[in-house]
Amino acid sequence: MPLSRMWLPGALLALLLGVAGIGFTAGRTTPEPPPDPVSPRGVSLILSKTTAQAGEELELTIEGAGSSTIVRGVDSYLERWNGKDWVPEYALLTPLSPGETPGVHPLRLGPPVIQLVALVGPGPERVRLPDDLQPGLYRIRKEVSLEDGDKSEREILFARLQVVP
Repeated sequence: MPLSRMWLPGALLALLLGVAGIGFTAGRTTPEPPPDPVSPRGVSLILSKTTAQAGEELELTIEGAGSSTIVRGVDSYLERWNGKDWVPEYALLTPLSPGETPGVHPLRLGPPVIQLVALVGPGPERVRLPDDLQPGLYRIRKEVSLEDGDKSEREILFARLQVVP
């Protein structure tokens, strides 16, 4: 059999396997993340929107604290789901005055320098998504203290966000 005829069946088989492989991988999606930890006291972080675009402002509100006083800082953390883990990307900084713009601090520059500033109450507090945020699944992580008289408990709350183009 001439050499030119020998390569044809092999090329057809490679093409068929390539097309099958493309069809097999095209339907794959990024694995879903596991459920976020929930507050044992039933406290939740609520976002004003669960779908947003880069650069948008959102409001965060704490719900379910009952009669506890909620003490929260000015910082929240935006984490991106990469298919395997939640990767912290930005610190979202709440302004202290109504006319100020919320701040964004890329964590690749290191942790933000935050003075010990406590906000009291459930919010809402304003945060702004980074302008260069890529579409995907994100979550906001917020630490709060719940105070009842002389008893104080720290809670870490999570809320998911889909960023779209």
